[in-house]
Amino acid sequence: PEEKMPRDALNRDMEEGVERMEFLRAEQQQAAEQFSDKKQVWINDKDHGFAKASIIKDDGENVLVQNTVTMQEITVKKEDIQQINPPKFEKLEDMANLTYLNEASVLHNLRQRYFSSMIYTYSGIFCVAVNPYARLPIYTKEVINSYRGKRYRHTFILTSNALTLLGNC
Repeated sequence: PEEKMPRDALNRDMEEGVERMEFLRAEQQQAAEQFSDKKQVWINDKDHGFAKASIIKDDGENVLVQNTVTMQEITVKKEDIQQINPPKFEKLEDMANLTYLNEASVLHNLRQRYFSSMIYTYSGIFCVAVNPYARLPIYTKEVINSYRGKRYRHTFILTSNALTLLGNC
């Protein structure tokens, strides 16, 4: 039996979604104001994989950076740093559009989208789904129907198109 979400719960979820989007826009604006394209980099971090850092000094082979979370200054090899994408690419749906397509940027984008309940992300033609192990209000009949007839690479559209093509065999 198909589970229907009560209309008031759906409206509440929609309102929360709008509030979340407004918060994300404000968060992006603040990040853009603080961003410096040439000084912001990713460095290896034993606890989190990668951490954001600011370049303090570049002597050619080595770079003195400051971890933006711990504020610790460390020297790393220049070959071990990775570029950070500008804030306008934060939580990007298709990672093929990232300016810097590196391991740290891909993992950061997936992590940020996951924490925002955006579990489907693309990398070109590939869909990456990060399982939240929780029920999200994205599988309702209303949400599924909102994607019908659209040219958008969402899992519901891909499935609908596949079923349509199978029916034409």
